Amino acid sequence: MAKHWKSTVALMVVFAAGAAAHADEFKLTPSMAVRQEYNSNIFFDSSNETDDFITRARPGLELLERTERIDLRLAGFVIPYVYWDNDELNAVDQDYSGRVDYKLTPLLTAGANAAVRVDHQPDRDILTTGLAYGDNRRIQQRYGGSLGWTATERTGASARYDYTREDWRNRTASDLEDYDSHAVTVGLSRELGAARGVTVGLLNAGWAHYDFETSKTDYYFGTAGVKHRLTEIFNVTADAGARYTDSSFDVPAAATEEKSDSSWGAIGHLAVEYAGETTRASLGASHDINAASGSQGVVQRTGLTFNGGRLLAERTRIGLYAAAFRNQSDRNEFSGEKTEEYAYSAGPSLRWEFYRDFTLEAGYTFTYLDDQENDTSSQRHLGYVQIAYGLPLFE
Repeated sequence: MAKHWKSTVALMVVFAAGAAAHADEFKLTPSMAVRQEYNSNIFFDSSNETDDFITRARPGLELLERTERIDLRLAGFVIPYVYWDNDELNAVDQDYSGRVDYKLTPLLTAGANAAVRVDHQPDRDILTTGLAYGDNRRIQQRYGGSLGWTATERTGASARYDYTREDWRNRTASDLEDYDSHAVTVGLSRELGAARGVTVGLLNAGWAHYDFETSKTDYYFGTAGVKHRLTEIFNVTADAGARYTDSSFDVPAAATEEKSDSSWGAIGHLAVEYAGETTRASLGASHDINAASGSQGVVQRTGLTFNGGRLLAERTRIGLYAAAFRNQSDRNEFSGEKTEEYAYSAGPSLRWEFYRDFTLEAGYTFTYLDDQENDTSSQRHLGYVQIAYGLPLFE
C-alpha cells in the first residue's frame, strides 16, 4: 500500500502548485501526532487479559480547496503502532480518502468520494459499531458518487450510489469473512412552514445488496423525516420507516445446506447537534440493518452515541464521549450464525493548545463488551497522552 501513499502525496503537491493561486480557499496541512497509550486488555479477552503500553505516530497530509463551484478534500495518514511487550503485534495502519463536490450548473451538483484503509488493531471499530476483532489485517475500500438537484427554492432531489469491499488477510485461521456491498439511495426534500426556524421534510428510499462468503442479503427501505434548524447553532434531524430483507445463507450440517429467510422491520435515525460559542455537543441514535465486519452477514444494529465538549479557557477544552451498541441477529435470519452482543464505552478527555497549532491531550476510555450468545463478557481500560500539531500552508 506504500504506492497509494506516494501517489496521494504527489497528487496533493501537484495540485497545490496549480490551485493555490486561484482558489477562494486553499489549505495544505501537514500534521503529526504522537500518542502513548496504556491498554488493560488489548484483545478484549474475557478470561485472559493481556495489557501493554502502545506508542503510535500519525503523520499525515490534508488538502482542502473551495471555490464557487468546487469543494475538494484529500487526506492521507500512516499510523505505525509499537507494542512495548507484545512486539509481534507491531503494525502500520494506513488511511487515504478523497471527496469532491462540483456544481455542474447553479441547480445541479455532482459528487464523488473514495477511501482506502488498512488496519490491524482489535479495537479499530469499537467506538463506531461496538464490534471488536483480533489483530488480523483488514483492507477496507469505499467508493461512491452522488447527484443533487435543486428543483425550486423549496424543493430538492438527490441520488447516491456506494460500493464497499472488505478483505481479511488470514481467513483460514479465523471465521472472519470478506464481503462487498452495493447501495443506491434516492431522496426528496421540501422546505415546510415553521413558526420558528427552518423545517425541511425528507423522503428517502433505497436498496442495498450485501455479499458475504456464506450469505447474501438484499435490503430495501423507505423513510420519512424532518430536519429542523431552530437557530444557527441548534439542529435536529429525525426519520423513521420500514425495511424489508431477503437473505440466503449456508447452514453447516452433515452437508452444507442453503436456506433463505425474509422479514419486515422498523428503522429510524436521530441526530441532534448543538454548536454554541463555548459548548458543542452531538447526540445520535439509530436502529437499522448494517454489515457486521468480519462476521457471516448483516446484523440489526441499535446505537446511541454522545459526543460533547466545553471550552474551559481560551485554549483549553474538556470533552466527553459515551456510546452503547446492540448487534443482533437470530440464527437463520440473515446468516447461519446467531449474534447477540452489547458494547458500552465512555470516557473524558482534556485538550490544551499550548502553542499555535500545537496541542497536548489526555484522556481515558472504559469499554465493556457483553456477548450474550457465547455467555462471555470483557472489559478494557485505556488511558492516553498525545501531542499533535498541524501547520496550514498556502492559506
